[in-house]
Amino acid sequence: MSDEQPQQHEQVQVAQSKKTELPKDAWGAPLDSIPSARQDELRALADRQREWATQDKPDLEQSVFKGVSLSGAEVFFLAAYTLAGPEGTRDGIEQIAAQLRKPAVVWVRISSNPVAFSTLFELRLEGADIRAAESSANLHNARLDGADFNSATLTGADLVGATLTGAMLPGARLNGASLAAVDLSGADLRLATLSGSDLRSTTLDGKTLLAGTVFAAS
Repeated sequence: MSDEQPQQHEQVQVAQSKKTELPKDAWGAPLDSIPSARQDELRALADRQREWATQDKPDLEQSVFKGVSLSGAEVFFLAAYTLAGPEGTRDGIEQIAAQLRKPAVVWVRISSNPVAFSTLFELRLEGADIRAAESSANLHNARLDGADFNSATLTGADLVGATLTGAMLPGARLNGASLAAVDLSGADLRLATLSGSDLRSTTLDGKTLLAGTVFAAS
């Protein structure tokens, strides 16, 4: 009997670890799930986007990320790299990624030091194709104007203070998402599901498309 108990305990631990294992393309997945060549490509895109964003009036049509398809894991990598800054080492990016995986922790890079409980306002993915980013991502205050979230699953995502003007969200599943103070001016939310979402101080305008949008569970 005593020989069987450790076996049973070990089986439970294995089952639990499998249950919590993230898909390799999800927000929070190990960074090494992204090939090194793709990481270098994403860093280069982010560096060019940073330069684009310094313009007085950046043209969304010229956004470096416009039409670039990103998985949840790639958005997660870009968030960690944004906070590490262009001088960030692989080890530094890994350390910040570890912090981003913690619940309710958001970051911003101030000078060269990441500071907890701030925001990701430097993460700029204007025009990106994020349809594959199916996760409860932490995109607090990110710039996502014109991004394509068509039919994406962002259940429980933290988008507080994010800018999504003109974003494409038709059919997106945003149940339980934090959308407080989000700018959805001109966004397409047709057939999107937002039941249980926090919509306090969310900005909509006459160009925001809401046909068939579900705001409460039926």
